[in-house]
Amino acid sequence: MESLDQKGRILTCLRDFFISRQSSEIAKACIALSHECTASVPIATTNWPDVEFAFNKLFVGPQAVLAPPFASVYLENDPHVMGETTLMVRRLYQTVGLVSPWEGKLPDDHISLELDACLHMRMGLLKSGSAQLCDIYSFFLNEHMARWIPAFVAKINETQALSPVIGWVGRELDNWLARERRRVDQSSSEQP
Repeated sequence: MESLDQKGRILTCLRDFFISRQSSEIAKACIALSHECTASVPIATTNWPDVEFAFNKLFVGPQAVLAPPFASVYLENDPHVMGETTLMVRRLYQTVGLVSPWEGKLPDDHISLELDACLHMRMGLLKSGSAQLCDIYSFFLNEHMARWIPAFVAKINETQALSPVIGWVGRELDNWLARERRRVDQSSSEQP
């Protein structure tokens, strides 16, 4: 993959954070993100095992998670995974030539997989400038992610298990989405 600009590196850090499972992976993603953004949390003095504990309560389990990282939970009438939303996301991935490396293990509408798809579409746009890919990416950002990411971030922020680091990552996710939507909308309006 060719060199990423800052927005692509932020996207990579966010993707890596939400797919993490151990404190070392969480720390690595957060430290990398702090180099790309203005960290408003004390990364250097963070107790990473405590962050891992909060991360698992929020996103992984084994108990019912407090902030499910799946679009279908926020967009379906019956909040469960592997619904119509998951299948729509899978079809969108297929349209742009992507296949989840976690197929059969992790639903396609997991936040990290959606961020990875955004990264691939963004890189594709930088290479080709394809109007069709721009339309698909714009749809994915504006009609899909913008409909569920704010509710997901709100769930992160309202929980009692919130770690300042996880709250900060949630804000950076929200900021990335707002900036990327503006950038794509501006690019779309500049195309003939």
